[in-house]
Amino acid sequence: MQRSIVLLSVLALLCGVQAFSTTIDATREECFIEEGRTGQPMGLMFTVTQGGFLDIDVQIKAPDGRVVYSAERQHDGKYNFIAHTDGPYNFCFGNRMSTLTPKQVSVVVVADEADRPPQPANDKAAAPEDLSPLAETIKNFADTVKEILEEQEYMKMRERAHRNTNDSTNARVVWWSFFEVAVLVTMSLGQIYYLRKFFETKRPM
Repeated sequence: MQRSIVLLSVLALLCGVQAFSTTIDATREECFIEEGRTGQPMGLMFTVTQGGFLDIDVQIKAPDGRVVYSAERQHDGKYNFIAHTDGPYNFCFGNRMSTLTPKQVSVVVVADEADRPPQPANDKAAAPEDLSPLAETIKNFADTVKEILEEQEYMKMRERAHRNTNDSTNARVVWWSFFEVAVLVTMSLGQIYYLRKFFETKRPM
């Protein structure tokens, strides 16, 4: 059992899955950097879990300034790409459309270390044809674990967003119920007051 846990932990590290939550203040843009190498599979998953209309601007910039991906006012999304050059890739989230409300965003950045390009061959490096079936099996297992981890993180983000929406809706329903009760009580007291005034007899002086 312990060996299985250790193996899964190592594979998760090889998959390079990073998950975190961040708050983007109004009129601001925040960028996060992930190192990439030419030919390396990379990806981004995100969900706006709280704030305003639950929308955010997203942009991925390559080290050479090229815009790999760009979208505006997105609630959530998932985008995979292959790094075309070495260097830091910027994953940016913009909340410039909002003047008052900050946005909370759950983010998953994937930089697949398991599929990185092979290093230049040397005397000690094993040729691809020398790889054992066990190594191929481990690689396939790592790919499967990567897909599972990505899907789990994405489902967690979706569940968090839905939970926040439900909590917000429930809070509004509760406050609306209190408002209705207050209106009914006020109307009842007003009717009682006017009825008493209507049937009240004035005493002669």
